[in-house]
Order: sequence, then C-alpha cells, then structure tokens
Amino acid sequence: MNRTLFCLATLSIFAGGCGRAALTAEPASATARAEARTTADTNADVNAEAASAESPRQPGDFVVYRFSGSFRKDPLTLTERVISRTADALTVDVTADDGKTKRELRVKMSDTVAHRNEVLSVAKLENGKVTPTTIDAFEQLLASATLSADSNDAVLGSEDVKVTVGKTAMDAKRTSFRVRVGKKHGTLKTLESTTFAWGDLGGEITTDAGKVLYKAEVVDAGHADPAAPPAAAIATDD
Repeated sequence: MNRTLFCLATLSIFAGGCGRAALTAEPASATARAEARTTADTNADVNAEAASAESPRQPGDFVVYRFSGSFRKDPLTLTERVISRTADALTVDVTADDGKTKRELRVKMSDTVAHRNEVLSVAKLENGKVTPTTIDAFEQLLASATLSADSNDAVLGSEDVKVTVGKTAMDAKRTSFRVRVGKKHGTLKTLESTTFAWGDLGGEITTDAGKVLYKAEVVDAGHADPAAPPAAAIATDD
C-alpha cells in the first residue's frame, strides 16, 4: 500500500493517494479520465524530481491535520510524528482524536526513493504497549477522516497562492472541481504544494447551498524533541 501519511484529503495527506482518491473520485468522462491521469503523471514526475534520495522528514518532525464538516458529528484531529528512521524506512506515530475517542497507531513505511511512503507494518499503541496489528487498522483510521465524492464532473480552474504553515510560507496551488456527493452537487477545492514534505495542504467540499460537507486542513507542523512524549492534539475553536 502506498500512502502519504495523511492523506489530507485531496488529499494525499499520507502518501500517494488516500485523500486524493477519496476526494476527487473518478472523472465522469473518458476524456476527463485521460486528462486526470495526465495531470497525475505530471505531478508525480514533478514530485519525483523534487524528492531527494534523503527524506526531508526527520525524527521529531510532526504535522497536525483537522477534519470537520457536516459529514461527521465532531471534528477530528490527526497528528503524525516521526519517531525514528533508518536508511530505508521511517516510523511514524499517528494519533486520531475527536475529543471523545483517541486511537494511536505506529506505522512503519518505506523511505526508499522507489517505494517512499509504502506502508510496511502497523502496530496499536495502548497504555504504553505496542501490539502488532493489520494494515487494515490504518486504512480504517484514515477512512474515518475522509469523505468520498461520488463523481468529479469538471475542473473549474486553479490559481497560485501563498500558504503559511506554522512559521513557514510556501507556494501552493488551489484547484476547484465540480463534484457530486450523494444527491448533492457542489465544489471541491484542493490545496497542494510540492514543497510540503507531508503531502497536500487541504481540501474542502461545499454544496451549492453553501454547506460545508467536508474540510481538511493543516493546523500545525514543525519539529519537536523526538525523545519527548507526543504533544496533545491541537484544539481549535470555530
């Protein structure tokens, strides 16, 4: 499985595809599908060229995502923190917290150029104990944070923007799509940057009536002492 620890939600928040596949869905026409594949291939080439043999993520690096919208009862924060790395793999602690339930997993993934972000193993973290589990546990955790569009009917346009994550400003691209979720039609907006080590920066699905069905955003990212215990998930007020 190839995943961008956290597929945000175009989101490739966790490696190559959970968010993006979930949010953009499959274009409606053969022409749109071909255009989407061409765009995806181009983006992959750009990302591959930008990536160095050495991963930009180091022990102590972390990112916090927030998922909200009417699709879920309570907002969910998802924190990823690199706790160790070897020459060919990263180990990342992933914590999902909706204020009522907290789930913690330890995910080991490839860090080789050819297989970067491919999940190798998953373990549960409970009461200080590490227990091996299946990759499905990680899939289920991600599924609880994402919303799938039933159709992606058209690309409405894109624009270059500046985004600040923590204290870092970076160039990004905002792209809008015409989508359908169930019987509701609306707009999906994605925010991505080839310079952000953790994946895409955000995504949002808004109905034609103005209701936010889904929103994924980076609320913090940076570096902390890898020997220190993980910080609590960030709480934000609407």
